[in-house]
Amino acid sequence: MKNKIKIIALLIVLVTVFGYVFVKPDSNEIIESNIINARLDNNLVCMVNNAYMGKEQIPVIVGNKTYYGCCDMCKINLSKYPEYRSAEDPLTGERVDKADAFIVLNPNNSSQVLYFKDKDHYTTYYKQQIKN
Repeated sequence: MKNKIKIIALLIVLVTVFGYVFVKPDSNEIIESNIINARLDNNLVCMVNNAYMGKEQIPVIVGNKTYYGCCDMCKINLSKYPEYRSAEDPLTGERVDKADAFIVLNPNNSSQVLYFKDKDHYTTYYKQQIKN
């Protein structure tokens, strides 16, 4: 009886170890998953403070685009001052419209966000960051 239990325990360990080795996700799949899951919903970000708020913000429509602010002052700033509606893409330094941006948490300050032109720019940036 004791031998049967030892054999069963050994089989469980072997199946677990070999199962992980043979089914382990490809590192590219992990990277892609991290990139897709990194994107924040625009409406959870105060685009004046560039801060992730974690709850729905006040929509501010300018032209045919929607920006988000956390208070009345942010609403005024977004509607009146174009400089609050764009940000610098960390990869290229080019200005991007916050309403169209691929928005993610800043890895160096999780309450702040970064704005990228698109998913491809963020992907390149992310891969550079994990190499360093």
